[in-house]
Amino acid sequence: MGSTKLRLLLSVLLAFLAVFITPRDALAVVQSLNGQTGQTQTFQNDTNVIINSLNNIHSLGWFGQLPISRGGTGASSFTAGSILFSNGASISQDNSNLFWDDVNNRLAIGTTSRNSTLHVIGDAHVAPTGGGADVILAEWSSNNTNLDMDWAGLNLWNTDTTDNNYASIWFNTKPAPGVPGSDVIWGAAVQAIFTDHVVSNGKTDLAFKVSNPSGFFEAIRIRSDTNVGIGTPNPNAKLDVAGTIRGNSTMFLGSSTSPGCIVMGDSDGSGVTYVTANDGVLSVSTIKPSICQ
Repeated sequence: MGSTKLRLLLSVLLAFLAVFITPRDALAVVQSLNGQTGQTQTFQNDTNVIINSLNNIHSLGWFGQLPISRGGTGASSFTAGSILFSNGASISQDNSNLFWDDVNNRLAIGTTSRNSTLHVIGDAHVAPTGGGADVILAEWSSNNTNLDMDWAGLNLWNTDTTDNNYASIWFNTKPAPGVPGSDVIWGAAVQAIFTDHVVSNGKTDLAFKVSNPSGFFEAIRIRSDTNVGIGTPNPNAKLDVAGTIRGNSTMFLGSSTSPGCIVMGDSDGSGVTYVTANDGVLSVSTIKPSICQ
């Protein structure tokens, strides 16, 4: 009889203790863990864990790899400048092909070099979201790059409204390709020179520039009035040449209904001489004939 009462008493006691030992709900526990090391704390999945640090002078440190399933990266360390991405199974990095330079604010793709804000080694393909022509920058052959724009034009804009500013296409070379600021060896250029910015009467010349050991200079200009100058930026005739003209074939002046005229400066620089022809007869005069107007 006594044994039965003892067993009953133990059963009641165990049931009572189970209420306090086995957690049924998330409990708020305030407990000091100071000085405890090498301990393992186990919490239920639905338990809220709050860690307070007196005066916020301590921090929570995590040692080891936090798996992706727990919100981590699954990696213990990364290379400086790496941009993390998912490979479908884990978080990965490819520092040699995708690199961010946080010091200089530069992004490198296909290289770890960072010579510009965006530095790309490889082909580039840009397409508008609304459809239209694609722009492709790709290697054409060894040491040659091709810029391809599908059925599109190339627009170069200069928003400066000061007269005689320009938009240019330059053809240069330099010892260190792709490195801004390296010594440039000037080659040639085509420039649209906006000589007059009045909207209703804008005027634009087209200039061709070349270089030699003496410098970089303008060789040919097509003015907005369609005059062409060779060696002069201010042609006063349809073809104005500052220098010697040489030919090895026929030169035609005039037509069957409009005779030609040759104007030559006098050797002493005091005037000009006009030469005309009519039915095989040459006429020379210092007075300007009507056909030389």
